[in-house]
Formats: sequence, C-alpha cells, structure tokens
Amino acid sequence: MSIYLGLFEFEGPFVEPDDMKDESGVYAILHFVDNEYKLLRCGERDSLRKWASRVKFDDIKHRLPGKMLLTVYYTNFPKEARKSIAKAITEEFRHEARVSYLIKPILQAVS
Repeated sequence: MSIYLGLFEFEGPFVEPDDMKDESGVYAILHFVDNEYKLLRCGERDSLRKWASRVKFDDIKHRLPGKMLLTVYYTNFPKEARKSIAKAITEEFRHEARVSYLIKPILQAVS
C-alpha cells in the first residue's frame, strides 16, 4: 500500500521492523483516529530497519487510542537531502501534528 505525504510516496504501513528493507530513507509515524491521519513524527535514518527495531511501538500503541502506522520512503539521497524531505513534510503537516505528551518521551529516546 502507498501513502502519499506531500509529493512523496511512502511504503507501508509496516507492523514489524523485519518487514522493512535495511536501507536509508525517511520515516513517518502516523496516528489514525476519528477517520483522520495525524503526523506524529517524521525523520530520516541511514538504516530504517535498525531504527525501527529500537522504537517501542507497543508502548506507543497502548498510550494512544486509534491506530498507529509506520510508513517509509526509501531513498539513497544524502543525509541532508533526507533531512530536507522530513522537514518539508513536517512543516506541511505541522498544524495536524500534535504529538501527545504520552508518546513524545518514547520517540525522543530513539531519535
């Protein structure tokens, strides 16, 4: 399945990190509740699978009503270009991006 964020086609949603490719790219964590997607976090990593394996998604899921989705945009662009993509997506969706105080510490711990 594809999810478009801005101009970019993200793959997913992924349930398990092992289902992801061990490649660089941009990730987006989305929260689906009340028939709407909200952006919780967007960033970039050299190894998306390695990063995702460290995130405690079960802890986040138990603290949020609705459904949490992990999507990725694989790209071998340089780190600065990936940061620019993540920043552009975050800025585009910043009005919808309301990171809950319950999950923010968990996400920051693996940033």
